[in-house]
Amino acid sequence: MSLQTQLRLFDDPPRVEELVSKPEDQWFDRKSFRIEPAGLAVAMIGFANADGGRIAVGIHDKTREIEGVDSQPDHLNELMAAGINHCDPPVRHTCNLLPCQNKNGIPDRLLVLDVEASEQVHRTTKQECYLRVGDKTRKLSSDEERELVFDKKGEAQFDSSIVRTLVREDLDLVAVQAYADRIGAKSVKSLLNSRGLYLDLQHRQGVTQAGWLLFGLNPPIWSYIRYLRYVGTTEETGVRSNLSDDILLEGTIPDLIEKAKTLVAEKIGTVVRQTPTGRFDRVPTLPEFAWLEAIVNAVTHRSYSLQGDGVRIKEFDDRLVVESPGRLPGLVRVQNIQNMRYSRNPHIARVLAEMTGYVRELNEGVRRMFEEMERFGLRPPVYAVTEGSVRVTLYKQPDEERRLRAERVTTTISMLTKRMGEGNLSRLLEALKQREGLASGEIAGLVGVSIPTARNYMKMLEEVGLVTRKLKSANDPTSVWIITDSIFWR
Repeated sequence: MSLQTQLRLFDDPPRVEELVSKPEDQWFDRKSFRIEPAGLAVAMIGFANADGGRIAVGIHDKTREIEGVDSQPDHLNELMAAGINHCDPPVRHTCNLLPCQNKNGIPDRLLVLDVEASEQVHRTTKQECYLRVGDKTRKLSSDEERELVFDKKGEAQFDSSIVRTLVREDLDLVAVQAYADRIGAKSVKSLLNSRGLYLDLQHRQGVTQAGWLLFGLNPPIWSYIRYLRYVGTTEETGVRSNLSDDILLEGTIPDLIEKAKTLVAEKIGTVVRQTPTGRFDRVPTLPEFAWLEAIVNAVTHRSYSLQGDGVRIKEFDDRLVVESPGRLPGLVRVQNIQNMRYSRNPHIARVLAEMTGYVRELNEGVRRMFEEMERFGLRPPVYAVTEGSVRVTLYKQPDEERRLRAERVTTTISMLTKRMGEGNLSRLLEALKQREGLASGEIAGLVGVSIPTARNYMKMLEEVGLVTRKLKSANDPTSVWIITDSIFWR
């Protein structure tokens, strides 16, 4: 297989500096030129089974030094054929060679692979299945693989299907240009193709469902959010109806997010509550991050092939409920929702992540929902899956155990602020976050106190679970204090 038959020229070439510096994520990976073709196939399969993505080959994984790919033409050919020779079935992708200067200052090239999200499940020739989750490529268990197969067969990738009645001019091209400017894309045509919004390919041409939902001048009527406010804690009907607000929000998905953010911020109400800083302030009844993330997830990952209903936000005196059509996608379950990522609508998810910043990678968003609720002493979000929807409930009342822990933490922080001063405490917390460990002597010098005093301060933080002492023995002279993975450090 020759180089020429595999290559396709870039419509909108990336910058070498960006490929070197940008963090790896759900849609991007770097590989050393020393990688074996079978190893490269694993990364390609992970992307194909998930949301698609780009792999830059010729950059050292750890040091990010530019190795280039021109030193071994035969190995380069093997890597370019990895998606065919080592994948079952072959992975759809394009290969590009990007001019660069390698670490020795010699003109060279990088191999850039753009992998399409696939409607079928791909495996290695050894029949091992992989999935891209955040910035890692995970090998799936046999049970997980069966679930992935079921999901792929059960619902074809709806957001990439063509809307036959629309043409390119039915998209808001001004908004598309603003999106292109935001991410530094030079070619709108290339952007529409690469993000699956308007396809101009030999075998497929036209506006996709993703393009219509994200940029349609007249978005579909089933793209809406309905906000319902009930007085009390139950949903009554008929003559006993306690519905006080029924507001319909319509528009493209970005519009819906912004409209819902404004509306719920206005409606959610406030309460006087002790905050993590230790002060009693008037704050929203629910942390904004939690309810906004629930709404963003609902409009991003709902099943748009179910067109009879939209996203519903129901607010009661004691809780906020966000419900979206469809079940949890892929391998995501209520039990693993904080750690597992799988997008039913990969094109929609990627554009929203790049265009608005609301869709977060590594499933950080859902994890942080839980963290924010705990940080403010509230119950964790409650997820439930019905026959035709996913529902997340955020309770407004404090959870007693969480409230007490939050109170202990804020009391300790308040005491330390008085004893060592706000400036010293800030320096200490910042040093703990940045360093792998601080000895008591280092802490004493940092905040200007004696070593026994510094040790007492750290024990106060240890008692509420904010730090721990790392030591080899009871009297280890090399012991250091390290920060714990605590939500209260945010």
